[in-house]
Amino acid sequence: MKIIVTGGRKCGNEGLVYRTLSNMGCTFLIQGGAAGADRHALNWAIDNSVKHHNEEAKWKDLTHEDARIKQSGYGDYDAEAGNRRNKKMLDDHPDAVVVAFPGGSGTAACVREAKKRKMHVVEIEYP
Repeated sequence: MKIIVTGGRKCGNEGLVYRTLSNMGCTFLIQGGAAGADRHALNWAIDNSVKHHNEEAKWKDLTHEDARIKQSGYGDYDAEAGNRRNKKMLDDHPDAVVVAFPGGSGTAACVREAKKRKMHVVEIEYP
């Protein structure tokens, strides 16, 4: 089963991510390269020799016509990069199941977009 993982950077429950992906029979994993849920999912794929793809957001690429430039302690970044990355994962893998771990507004936006596209979404809550 092809799975796209979305979830928060503060998702600290690695065991939940590992159990979920194992129980769902994931055979190909797509994740966004962020800390938290994405990183746990990537580690699970590596630990279990599962094919995976890392679709990182291009935070420092400020050249997009829809870029929304903000500043942080790390310098200027494109605040739309995460949404653009999530849409690319959904565009490139429309046959995947989207597994959403707890997260914030970016996770919620990814879930809304997946549901709008009529993709199968599994929302995981902390026990």
